[in-house]
Amino acid sequence: MMVAKRELLRFVRAPGRLLTSLVLPLTFLLIFGVGLSRLVPSSGGVSFAQFLLPGMIAMIVVMAGLSNCVLVVWDREFGFLREMLVAPPHRISLVIGRIAGGSLVATAQGTVILLLAPVLGVRLDLMTILATIAGVALLAITGTAVGMFLASWVRRMESFSAVMPLVTMPMMLLSGAFFPISSLPVWLSVFIHINPLTYGVDILRRVILSDHVADARTQGEFASGVEMFGHTLPIAVEAGFVAGLGLVAMAFTLRRFGRPE
Repeated sequence: MMVAKRELLRFVRAPGRLLTSLVLPLTFLLIFGVGLSRLVPSSGGVSFAQFLLPGMIAMIVVMAGLSNCVLVVWDREFGFLREMLVAPPHRISLVIGRIAGGSLVATAQGTVILLLAPVLGVRLDLMTILATIAGVALLAITGTAVGMFLASWVRRMESFSAVMPLVTMPMMLLSGAFFPISSLPVWLSVFIHINPLTYGVDILRRVILSDHVADARTQGEFASGVEMFGHTLPIAVEAGFVAGLGLVAMAFTLRRFGRPE
């Protein structure tokens, strides 16, 4: 609990982190969503800006979860991590606390973007909001767990900063956050389906646009759902893929931190 509290205090005491983390998603949303809305017509009752909104939420959540783990590298480089590892609390508590704190911060950042939904004409009721926050939290936990796993291997800040774009950019571009995955070439299908963020983006899109995509599923270009072997995967299966990756990353991270530094 103390480790998670420490992560939250870091975030609360640095409000600039929230503002800077919103710049990139909002820029994409304004430039691509609003700027290209006249060039990309609405399809199946969904505008291009509405289509981008869930992808931008997923983008900020995953990036926030991964970025929060840079503090692990920071603590290792300056010796604070070693002191925590030899402290009385078990190392498992340290990892879980880090993931819990980072996930809460990432969830809060993603939820802030959700406030733009009414501005874009997206209708949200209470159940949709709660389901969206649950999906955001799932993505945040998985993103933070993956970030912790990467941070467990990296020992210098510069190395982690170099690894981050190599991980995040391919994931984002091949997740359907910016354009429908059905419009991508067939040879990219393999990479799309092994990308866990594909399922996270689709979960948020199907939930957030649940009142808009009834026609889009059958005739719109902005169709929701990830197809595999000719069948559209249920949301529960997609959530299982995302949660499975998070559990695997967490297990490997626990194993890494269980070894002597």
